[in-house]
Amino acid sequence: MKLTLEINKRLFTLNPQSFKILIYYKAFYFNYKKMPSMRKVSEVTKISYHTIRKAVIELYLFLKSDADAQTSLYKEYSFILPKIETVYNRYIDTNGTPKEEEIIWDRVLVEAEKHHYKNLPKYYWKVGIATRNLIREIGEENIDKYIKWFFKYKSHISKFNAGIFYYDGIVTEFKADLGFLKKTTSSKKRKEVFEEEAKEEEKRIFSKLLERKEKGIMDEYDKELLSYYKKQGWLNSDN
Repeated sequence: MKLTLEINKRLFTLNPQSFKILIYYKAFYFNYKKMPSMRKVSEVTKISYHTIRKAVIELYLFLKSDADAQTSLYKEYSFILPKIETVYNRYIDTNGTPKEEEIIWDRVLVEAEKHHYKNLPKYYWKVGIATRNLIREIGEENIDKYIKWFFKYKSHISKFNAGIFYYDGIVTEFKADLGFLKKTTSSKKRKEVFEEEAKEEEKRIFSKLLERKEKGIMDEYDKELLSYYKKQGWLNSDN
């Protein structure tokens, strides 16, 4: 069987990454009659998970703009809409703008990439909920301060992920440094305590993940996290 593609000038208005992902979606669907996960797209195209999310949002808006006209381009690629609409709704508000937690996480990743985090995990561990909790804890006016503080004082952490960035122990230390709380330990002791508590936090996240896997209720982001833990050697490739 030979794959044929409907191409017109409008396709070339897409971001190159979005165009590449669209063609991959088409090829995958042609072969398997189903849509690939974002993790699969990332593995094959070598495009970061974060970039894929942005591309999916662009593709959703691109195809929806053709929906009423029922153009040949829309008919050719509209099969991806049910899949990418879920992603779009997860990150875009009803007024068409990115949700606040998405904007904040974008800023976090920009800062992370300036440091020695060259292989950022591509999963997003309950980022939306964690961001809203962080805002409640420190106030929206202190979010940028927290981002700058985290990468100034925690850049020694070899691993970076949302669970660690939003970890309660680090947030408490930040509040103490800003005078929200009274400091009761030295900076050296706080570092030792944090590193120990961070290990326990990762164990807790891993345990919850295995519970969700056992119950068969893992979503795409849980699967991404599971893949990360496999690479870290927390479980074998058969699990």
